Amino acid sequence: MQTPGRREAEFIGKVTAAATHEIRNVLAIVKESAGLISDLVHASGTGSTAPHADRLLKAAGRIDAQVARGADIVTHLNRFAHSMDEDVGRVDLDEEVHHVAFLSQRLARAKSQTVQAAHRAEPVWLTESPLHVQMALYATVAFCLEYLPVGCVLELRAEHENGVPEAHVRCAVDEASAESVASPEWARLEVQLADLGVSLRPDGEGLGVRLLYEGGG
Repeated sequence: MQTPGRREAEFIGKVTAAATHEIRNVLAIVKESAGLISDLVHASGTGSTAPHADRLLKAAGRIDAQVARGADIVTHLNRFAHSMDEDVGRVDLDEEVHHVAFLSQRLARAKSQTVQAAHRAEPVWLTESPLHVQMALYATVAFCLEYLPVGCVLELRAEHENGVPEAHVRCAVDEASAESVASPEWARLEVQLADLGVSLRPDGEGLGVRLLYEGGG
């Protein structure tokens, strides 16, 4: 029998996934309309001398760019929705690192910070709750962004060390900035992640932390 929390997660996931499909349809219509504007301008026979041609083509280009951005957002939101489909599954930690890095962009922009994910040639498999993996990564990123200085660059990387899947979260900061994060809040993050099946270890120079998972997939 499903727990209330599990039923709620499935409901949220299904509704969100359905909504993302509808948003895709909206974006497709917007993109088609922008394309029609461009076609009409070019088909006018007068090229760039058509009334407001430059402004219309520039507007169509901006619409295309925003449609592409919207499509990326919808793709990641849809992926997030489907992470609630099952309690435990085979997860590629590298994919999740890139996914969370994208979802963290708004948090980072608030302090002119940057979150980026390092590319990896091979997947890092583990058997875990996809939602819990994302929650742990997002909580760690949000914590680091809150306490790190303006303009920092936070890098996420999936690794596989001695049979243990790990997610590395690193930022090259000075010693004072790194020490300022060593606070009671850090202990609370450790407790929060322990509830998600993740342990923390220090890593690298500046501020670095590793999220360790028990087993691979």
